[in-house]
Amino acid sequence: MGNHTTEAIYTFLELLIAVACCLGNLLVIWAVWACGAMRRQPTFCFIISLAVADFLVGAVAVPLAVLVDGRVRTSFYGCLFLSCVVIVLTQASVHSQSLG
Repeated sequence: MGNHTTEAIYTFLELLIAVACCLGNLLVIWAVWACGAMRRQPTFCFIISLAVADFLVGAVAVPLAVLVDGRVRTSFYGCLFLSCVVIVLTQASVHSQSLG
């Protein structure tokens, strides 16, 4: 396979994962919001926290990771900033998991 084909497949799969991540976590948020009994239980605060963190990973971190991977030319500090955003969001997701 050519280099462009490999990059296209990688980008498509990353974006597919990002969309699935966003949709799945939106469903979790909606389910907890729609059911009043669930909102009154403290455990669901942790579930919502994890769902919001994972949604941000899918909506922001994964697309930025694809861009930083060489799709867009940026300055050193621009790349550093984008990489830091990706790391902060993924770490927020990991730490949300450890709360539950």
